Amino acid sequence: MNLKQIKNFNEALEIFLEIDQFMTVARVHTLLSVYLNDLKTLGEVKAFYENVNMDRASISNATAARNISFWTEEAWLQSNGKRPQNYAALEYSPDPEDRRNKRLNVTPMGQELITKVATRME
Repeated sequence: MNLKQIKNFNEALEIFLEIDQFMTVARVHTLLSVYLNDLKTLGEVKAFYENVNMDRASISNATAARNISFWTEEAWLQSNGKRPQNYAALEYSPDPEDRRNKRLNVTPMGQELITKVATRME
């Protein structure tokens, strides 16, 4: 990685820090992993982390759910305790094949955020 790439990477990270100054790498990784790997359920997110972290401890369902819920409008809170309007990057919708399950989708705002990050990385 050259100096320009490092600078671009830092600028991309600043986009996430503008959302929440205490943004964690795990939250960023979850959003990008859902988008890049078309993960549609909590189980798929957990399985993805288990495959990525084969030499480390796997994550619990609660941790996977917490990382996902950060990006959903229902659970999203800034560090100041306020909930921004229309700032959900992920949303759940009913699973058409099994109503007991929920499907995970990237929202238009989430797509816009990822596009903004990708543009900064160029």
